Amino acid sequence: MVKTGLSISPSVLVALFVGFGMAAVHPKLGQSSHADDAAMFWSDSQSEILPTGDLQWKPSPFAFRAVGQVRYVDFDNGTDTNPGTRDEPWKHHPWDANATDHAAKHGGICTYVFRRGVQYRGTLIATESGQPGNPIRLTSDPEWGSGPAALVGSERVTNWVQGVDHPDIPEPDCVWYADLDFQPRNLWCYGQDGDAVRIPLARTPNWQVSDPDDIKSQWYSFNNPDRKDVWGAKVEFGGIERPIGYDTVHLTQEADTYNDALIWSEYGWVMGTPYPSKVVHFDAEKRGIVFGGQWGNSIGSYHYPRHTRYYLEDKPHYLDDAKQGEFWFERRGAGGRLYLRLPGDADPNESHIEAAKRIHLIDSQSMNHVEFSGLDFRFTNVPFDLTKLPGGPDADPGCIRLRGNGQDITVSHCRFSDVHTAVRVQSIGEDTTIDQVRITDNVIGPTDHAGLVLHDGGGYGSEYPLGRLLDVKVLRNRLHHIGQRPTRYGQGHAIDIECAETLEVAGNQLSRIYGSGIFVFGGKRQEAKVDRPLTRILIHHNKVIDPLLNSNDWGGIETWQGGPAYVFNNISGNPGGFKAWGNLNHAKQAANSRFGHAYYMDGAFKQYYFNNIAWGKSSDPFDALGNTSAFQEIHGYACSIFNNTIYNFVIGSRRQSPVAGRNKYLGNLWQSIGHMVFRHADPKNLAADPNAADAGAQPSSYQHATNAYANNLFFETPEMLAVFEPSGRWHASVDGFRRALRLRGSLGDVGEQLNQSPLVDAAAHDFRPTGMATDKGVKVFVPWALYAPVAEWNFYHSGDDPTQIPDDHFYLAASYVDRTKYHDNPTYPLHAINLDDDAYERGPLEDWIPGAVRFNGIDQYATVAHEAFEVKSLPSEEPKLSNTQHAKITFEVPDRIHPGNACEVRLRLSDVPPGIRIKADLHWQKSGGGFGGVNANGGTGYVVEGEGPYVFTFDAKDKLGLGHYIVTAYLTPSGEWQDRVDLAQWKVPAASVQPTEGYPNASIRDSNFLIECYFKTQPQHAGGILCEKMSQSGYRLFVANEGGVTFQVAGQDEAASIDSRSLINDGRWHHVIVEADRKSKQLRIYIDGRLDAQGPGIGAVSLENQSDFYVAGRKEGHYLSGTIDFVRIALGTLADAKTAIEELYAWQFDGPFLKDFVGHRPIGRRDAGALERVDPMP
Repeated sequence: MVKTGLSISPSVLVALFVGFGMAAVHPKLGQSSHADDAAMFWSDSQSEILPTGDLQWKPSPFAFRAVGQVRYVDFDNGTDTNPGTRDEPWKHHPWDANATDHAAKHGGICTYVFRRGVQYRGTLIATESGQPGNPIRLTSDPEWGSGPAALVGSERVTNWVQGVDHPDIPEPDCVWYADLDFQPRNLWCYGQDGDAVRIPLARTPNWQVSDPDDIKSQWYSFNNPDRKDVWGAKVEFGGIERPIGYDTVHLTQEADTYNDALIWSEYGWVMGTPYPSKVVHFDAEKRGIVFGGQWGNSIGSYHYPRHTRYYLEDKPHYLDDAKQGEFWFERRGAGGRLYLRLPGDADPNESHIEAAKRIHLIDSQSMNHVEFSGLDFRFTNVPFDLTKLPGGPDADPGCIRLRGNGQDITVSHCRFSDVHTAVRVQSIGEDTTIDQVRITDNVIGPTDHAGLVLHDGGGYGSEYPLGRLLDVKVLRNRLHHIGQRPTRYGQGHAIDIECAETLEVAGNQLSRIYGSGIFVFGGKRQEAKVDRPLTRILIHHNKVIDPLLNSNDWGGIETWQGGPAYVFNNISGNPGGFKAWGNLNHAKQAANSRFGHAYYMDGAFKQYYFNNIAWGKSSDPFDALGNTSAFQEIHGYACSIFNNTIYNFVIGSRRQSPVAGRNKYLGNLWQSIGHMVFRHADPKNLAADPNAADAGAQPSSYQHATNAYANNLFFETPEMLAVFEPSGRWHASVDGFRRALRLRGSLGDVGEQLNQSPLVDAAAHDFRPTGMATDKGVKVFVPWALYAPVAEWNFYHSGDDPTQIPDDHFYLAASYVDRTKYHDNPTYPLHAINLDDDAYERGPLEDWIPGAVRFNGIDQYATVAHEAFEVKSLPSEEPKLSNTQHAKITFEVPDRIHPGNACEVRLRLSDVPPGIRIKADLHWQKSGGGFGGVNANGGTGYVVEGEGPYVFTFDAKDKLGLGHYIVTAYLTPSGEWQDRVDLAQWKVPAASVQPTEGYPNASIRDSNFLIECYFKTQPQHAGGILCEKMSQSGYRLFVANEGGVTFQVAGQDEAASIDSRSLINDGRWHHVIVEADRKSKQLRIYIDGRLDAQGPGIGAVSLENQSDFYVAGRKEGHYLSGTIDFVRIALGTLADAKTAIEELYAWQFDGPFLKDFVGHRPIGRRDAGALERVDPMP
């Protein structure tokens, strides 16, 4: 039972906790509403935690539930004319197109029980839904049958014939065949132990995994003997620039052996996931094969250097493996002939062979309130064309698949083995929504494509994604051997969740993952121009071991885009990312063998990574096993990485594109780092002079003053400790690094170098701290996610300026489009008046920095000028464009072209003969200088009949990285581009695309909003402003004369005010939230985790005014005598944020960031690293 202090019925309690968080419930005034942390969902580790710093899988037990109508399905022994009872079951489920009679006619809400020990062979198309609290259930009963209740995509193949007459099959007497009316891409043989063994598709070489850290060690590789092709070659074929790989060692047969084969090849520079492509040409002279790139047939920007590994498959020539067995399928109409050679040349008539037939097992475009539990899913087929590009109904399969609308979908206690993807959910279509998805306690693997895929309706480059993915929970699943044969575009990620609004991923155990383990996008993808005011992601107590077996440039646990994302109490071990070509081509360069990371923030913003453990197998920068880094970041900012334990990596923390600053690295324990602890800039072969920091800093474009390095512990670290400046100079010692940081104005004291290990036995993965880590960690404040936060001040100053208090707010508003430029969006730092360093002190929320401001009540306050809120466009560098007038074509163009609008261009001609055609298109140039291509087509043009003007109208499009537009005009006799006889171009600047009403900020218009403040006053203080933006309209929060707080709002012809019931001017710290709910016209005050007062408010009138924003007073007076530690403003209520005061208060004052990996509260100050030292120690 939840301890709320309220008298609430069980049904209401259920409603409180349905979904990601608690619904906003307002307790009676004056009653306590504090919730015990044990009741909060994040406090359930979903795992068994070992004191040494390990996690074990802890699934909940399966419980058979049969509610309401119950119907039984027995595919082997049932008949559809039966009534569907346990004694007289159906053969088919009603969703199966093959169902007849009673089974076909049945519908509605029901529990369907599949017999255990029976394989159901069919596809279920779900078109029905249950009701809230009364779902449709598909399940199994442990007391009805024995063994798994399996839905399989295969058919058993019998009646094999020995000997084949195919001219290209080697040793035809060892090969058997069977004719089928379907086309399998996958095949399995049951062994004597009853386990199914995958039979490979005919391939060369006949490889298998012999090295667990290099699964491709038996593949062929391109030797590219010509020196000019060391870094890869390309050739134009069929009008497309394609990759070509040369292998003079293995490609020694005739062209027919290779043409039309499938090639699975790595590539560079990054990602490198082998993908299926067709061999379109064989260069017999140079022994090279031509094929397509991963993202289409073009090679694009990737390359295939010497030592790139590959193998070939799907040709009869390769059907020769008597050790592991192989098969090949020859298509004939809708079916064809299946050729098989079993291990040891066994007789398949004496074996049990399963051939994949069905791609989908359960499929739907709309289903609500449906539960799947206690079922097995096996042996799925895939589209026959493995090289198929995305698109079409079968392109992205899943055993349980939903593409459209859905709500309240549960998949639990199921097993998925030898399938493409276990569960795939995507909100495809206009105005589609998928909500309340629960995937728990499943066993998944092996799989070909992925494990769990849950996406919104967007995709790469989607400017206005249509479908939404709201609340998702993925808990206590076990995934093993995931993503072994991905699709053409696939990467083999295990848990892939993109753009859920609220998300919890916890208690999952992953091992032997071919792509990333846990791969999560928050909010929206870059390029999307939509507003995403709420994101709340929790990833905790997961264990990911041996990810990135088949690819690189990912993380064992990886987050993208917007937060807040709370990533805590996880383990990520031995991230792979091995690149044989990097290891061999760069043998003398450090950190080139692998590019895999334990944790990756890939263009990630507002991230909190704490209490995590990362371990590698090798820290040797030149070793093939050298694990690249524990933490990798690119482009992101507002990331706090604190109290983590890192052991045995080449690099501790990599940060690329660090220009934005705003990151914190605090209280981490770094042991056995081989090359560099902090690689936060591109290093040069230049060590910093030990005295250079005293001589003055070089110019830097990085925002160093908002970065923080504090309380880190270092043991067994390399000569190159850190690099963080654009110059690339590196610092060898903690003292030298500390001096350089201070010179740059960075925050905090970096930490200390240790001469003894701070870990009990890191090599044995006992990550308990020794006394060397005692009391050396940090306390960091981690606020709970709110709806559309527009200001957040933690009341520490920029490291080099006590008059500036940074604004740490972040949310993915519509103006956040290009992730490389997110930092250009405005923030609103407070300008401190009459404050110096002495006014800053350590507050109760954080202990690593003076992060609270003591206001004297006389003349000190902080402010944001109103002009800062009026910014509607960001300053940008005017492109320097030059044009040359063409002799025959004169352009009349606008001064600027506005993306998203139509623009008109007039062309006038001189000395152009009649009858020829004038055409024009709009192209675009990237800001970095690259050509973008066609932006808008100008149509069929005009037949010339004089000088003109000839008017063209273009619907100009905005593009990621847009620099300027180019109007391209040309004369062509045929009307075709390739027949052009004259061409002219004119460059036109692109107008800046900005929000029409400015950027969301603390100048409130007609939205809901709340103000959050953590502060204490001097005893008996009254009249001081906490924060306000008020003239005739606006809002104000201040300490009332009676000793409580008063919240006032005013708009046109409407005003309201509310006083708290509780007093707060007692000299103690208090947490206050006030909110204005404009729809219900209510004002509320919450004090110290309880609803203190509520009363009438105002409607949706604008509160906008010309006044400055003030904290702790204003220039005319009303100064606060007290101390402020935290202030936040958001454009929504707690209900808008899908939370409640109990949940927020419990998180912020008793959340997991205030405890260690095991859940221990610190004894005194927090110890460094993920675990707190607990006596007695062994």
